[in-house]
Amino acid sequence: MTANRVYGYSQDTFLIRRGVGDTYVFGGRSQDGSRWTRILSKRAAHMLWFHLARHLFPGDADDVTAWLPTALFRGVNVPSITEHMLIEPLATGGIEIVGSTSAGTYSVQLGPSEVQRFWTLIDQAMDS
Repeated sequence: MTANRVYGYSQDTFLIRRGVGDTYVFGGRSQDGSRWTRILSKRAAHMLWFHLARHLFPGDADDVTAWLPTALFRGVNVPSITEHMLIEPLATGGIEIVGSTSAGTYSVQLGPSEVQRFWTLIDQAMDS
């Protein structure tokens, strides 16, 4: 059974590298104030960074993303690990982030100011 989770507009989003491993923790605070976290593979974190760079810097995205190395796939039999990420622009100027695991999908919406704040955090996480 595929479980889909919608966190809605979120604030205080973050992405941090988990120790010295190849996973990241992505999280925030949803519309109702509850905290949420998801574990991302290195590949999914790179995809999120790449798509966010293309959204924020459409004219310069090729230069901005050129240095990021390709990350390998992780086993799809680990249901809690996010393996695929994409971003959809919203009419409000924000974005919807959709993550896919072997157990289903989840989505998070960020307003324009949260997108800018999150970009700074994810860019720092990719450097670590």
